Amino acid sequence: MRRCSHSRKNELIFTIDGREILTSNDFHAKLKACSAVPDFYGQNLDALSDTLFGLVERPFMIVWTNASVSQANLGEEFDKITEIMAEAAKHDEDMGLEERFEFELVD
Repeated sequence: MRRCSHSRKNELIFTIDGREILTSNDFHAKLKACSAVPDFYGQNLDALSDTLFGLVERPFMIVWTNASVSQANLGEEFDKITEIMAEAAKHDEDMGLEERFEFELVD
């Protein structure tokens, strides 16, 4: 089932539980399960960048709980994923967009 939750301000919020993310493939499969992500999502870093920089409708937020568990399991790949998320969030902020991509890492 392809689901994301909605907040009160109609923001799509996708929550990822880091305890379920043991590999980068796990991350990409979870993200692809979100209804906001296109069916053709390629499940790799280039596809993540393309998706976050414009293919998902805004406002869109990823909340990654138990992020340190994923960080320990993914190592450098976690850093690459979160770097892309940070760059996309900064891009939207720099563009002055009211409705933007955001993410939060939670432990």
